[in-house]
Amino acid sequence: MISCESSVCTLHITDTGGSHSFPAMERLAIQKGQAFILVFSVTDKLSYDRLVSYYNHITSVKTNSMPQTPVIIVGNKCDASERDVETSDGLRLSKQWKCPYIETSAKQNHNTRQLFEQLFQQEKRRKMTLDADQNAKKSKKSRSANLKRKCVMM
Repeated sequence: MISCESSVCTLHITDTGGSHSFPAMERLAIQKGQAFILVFSVTDKLSYDRLVSYYNHITSVKTNSMPQTPVIIVGNKCDASERDVETSDGLRLSKQWKCPYIETSAKQNHNTRQLFEQLFQQEKRRKMTLDADQNAKKSKKSRSANLKRKCVMM
């Protein structure tokens, strides 16, 4: 449970770590996932390079709902003195995938709260958009239903 902007949200985190023994379980986790945090270590270029295949896998499973699905790219271990991945690399991916990028340090608890706050902001915007779309569809249906019930004479 986490508090964000006077709301209490329940967060269920599935850490795939890219090591699911069963591809079907990984696919199910992606299908049920409402938001995705793609984490790499700034000290490990290979972990950064793997993000592309994870992102592609998520988009192939989510297909139609992907444009509305919140995604955040996270460069972890930003407290490390030696980096293999620069901030500009993370920003480039975030621009390409049209999602936020944030650097964190789990060890020093740097930007971890901000990460989840950003995720909830994205989810809130998505929900507001989906609600607006559903309300528009409902009003169109109710207008057409009302028209069907009326008799028009000329």
